Amino acid sequence: VNKEVARIFYEDYHYKCLPKVMNNATEMKPIKNIEKSNNIINKKHNINKNDKVFLFVGRINKLKNIFFIADSLKIFNKKYPNINYKMLFVGNGQDYKEFKSYVKKNKLDKNIIMCGKVTDRNLLASYFRRADLFLFPSMYDASSIVQIEAASQKTPAIFLEGSATSATVDDNINGFICENDIYSYADKIYNIITNKKLLENVSDNAYKDLYVLWEDKVKEAYNIYNELIQEKKKNNK
Repeated sequence: VNKEVARIFYEDYHYKCLPKVMNNATEMKPIKNIEKSNNIINKKHNINKNDKVFLFVGRINKLKNIFFIADSLKIFNKKYPNINYKMLFVGNGQDYKEFKSYVKKNKLDKNIIMCGKVTDRNLLASYFRRADLFLFPSMYDASSIVQIEAASQKTPAIFLEGSATSATVDDNINGFICENDIYSYADKIYNIITNKKLLENVSDNAYKDLYVLWEDKVKEAYNIYNELIQEKKKNNK
């Protein structure tokens, strides 16, 4: 699903050749009425329209490095107390209760909102649209579809250096990559949101470079199969 996974198959699993990459995609369409969409999320979670919004979408599971996000935001609050923000966690999972308790224990519940599972795709698109940054420090995922969904709404993601899921982006071009350290991650968030021009450019490039519809990927796969069929027929003559 990306060049890093292809490399792993080739170098670590000893495939005979480098596999072809077929990136993931989404069916999510860009929101047209942005103001209305943002108002829905603001009203739902009592968010000020001027607040910065950070977002995570996925299973509430330790494998997703969600505690890394909480620890980074704890540092962020200490270093940058004047930044008004909300961190939205959309999803459910086996570590939901433990994580919610951890958030409260570390006095992060004023900033962190546990939104639960969202099955309405239009509402989910609104969450992505409202967010300024998508925080995805997972070292577990190969290539998550949520980062493409975020890109569909011009919301760039911050990944960790060395993660497979960061292989689709270039730092400060169409996404952000940070070293695997909570202090660095906190600083990275601050540096991004206080550089309006950079954030706008990366947001636009994330949409241009990473947003792909499934229907386009299906056409690509269809053409590949046709080529292979024709090659097989030619070789059998």
